[in-house]
Amino acid sequence: MLLKHLASCENNHAKSTIIGLLAFAQHSFDGTLLIQCYERTKDSEDVRWQVLNTIAIARPHSIDDWIEKLCENPFRKEELYKLGYRELKKKWKGLET
Repeated sequence: MLLKHLASCENNHAKSTIIGLLAFAQHSFDGTLLIQCYERTKDSEDVRWQVLNTIAIARPHSIDDWIEKLCENPFRKEELYKLGYRELKKKWKGLET
């Protein structure tokens, strides 16, 4: 239900709240709508950070290709790593600065 609301939400504060709640999902969920929100939201680094934080915590599925593409940007890659995204810690052990 939260993901469906996120798809139509235009208010950045509301988006951030919804995304933050998704971090505590008890079951894995398809992260496609989450990454669509990230891509659609160009005017709020807070929302984009919240998406990355939720990915690191909740571990949604169906977004591996997107994560790989995102990590082509060194800043975003480091951001995910610092948020504790475990796959990055396994793949890129030399990333620490």
